[in-house]
Amino acid sequence: MAARRLPRPTAAPVYHYITTVGVGVVLTDMLEKLRNCIEVWSRLFDHKPFIQAELNSFVQEFEDNRKDREIVNLLDVLNTECEINNQLDAISNFQGTILHSLDEKINNCVKQTDELLKCDKVESEKSILEIRRKQRASSWETYKEGIEPKFIQFEDEFKKELEQIKKFYENPNQSDYDVIKFKPTEEVRKYLRTACSCTSEVDIPDKIADAAKNDFQDAIELDEFLWLRPRLPKNIFIHNLIEQCEMILPEVKIPPRNPELEKRIQKLKALEEARQYRAMTKNVDSVRVRHPEDSIAFQLKEMNRQLIGVLQVLISVGTGFVFGFIGLNWAIGPLDAGFRLLLGLFCAAIIGVAEIYFFVKKLNDPILEDSTKKSN
Repeated sequence: MAARRLPRPTAAPVYHYITTVGVGVVLTDMLEKLRNCIEVWSRLFDHKPFIQAELNSFVQEFEDNRKDREIVNLLDVLNTECEINNQLDAISNFQGTILHSLDEKINNCVKQTDELLKCDKVESEKSILEIRRKQRASSWETYKEGIEPKFIQFEDEFKKELEQIKKFYENPNQSDYDVIKFKPTEEVRKYLRTACSCTSEVDIPDKIADAAKNDFQDAIELDEFLWLRPRLPKNIFIHNLIEQCEMILPEVKIPPRNPELEKRIQKLKALEEARQYRAMTKNVDSVRVRHPEDSIAFQLKEMNRQLIGVLQVLISVGTGFVFGFIGLNWAIGPLDAGFRLLLGLFCAAIIGVAEIYFFVKKLNDPILEDSTKKSN
């Protein structure tokens, strides 16, 4: 079906209305409607007149109320000022008496505070001193407890040493100093004569009897000298008499030298003397003045010889280690790695000791032989 088309609008009704009513009436009607629309819009959306009226009323009310409030505030300020002036006058009247008494009270309070502080300080110092005294007392007790076993041990050792000394002097024949001799002085001879006079001749040693004589010039041994100790007076001690005597110590017996050592020493002395003589006479000898000992070539040759010897020692030690580590494994059979390492080190150590011995001998002996040949 085909769509139904609507009739196209035309301007015939509007034109008919204008022609029938009239243009003036239409304009008047339109203006009235426009005025009504503007009034509706202003009432709905334009609040300026309302706000302006409210503001004017608020300002007028505020101005009216402010005048009364400021007057009240000024009156309150004046009343407060009058009260302050009255109080200041009262304070100025009582200032002299009140401040003077207040000053005295403050000074008394300060003095009492100082006294309290001093008392507190003294009490604190006393408490600190008391605490330190207790600490020292406890440390002293601890020290005494720790030192007491040491003191007992020291006493025991002292008693043991004292017993040994007593035994030593009671048995003079056991002395290690019986070879020491003493020349008696005249005072010692006097005590010897007194002891001999109080003892029977059988108990007197022959050397003591001879020493009591004035013409005795020999010396007596320590064990014979100690015979006098129990026969001395109580206030005379044997060590005081020993200090007065001349001590004759035994001579040190020098053991003879080893003949081989003596021979080698004499040989070295001869070599040293020959070397010194050659050094002194080298510049006057036309033959030895050209000897190359002092030249750089000779020194380099000697250094090369020593380096070659060291290299030979290292190679020998290395081959010994290889023999012990690898050669024995091939010869015997598969072995443990640790055991092979031990065998290698053992072989290397043996070869190293032998090589060092021959190396040192090679370095020293040719020099001695050449020197002996030249000296001869």
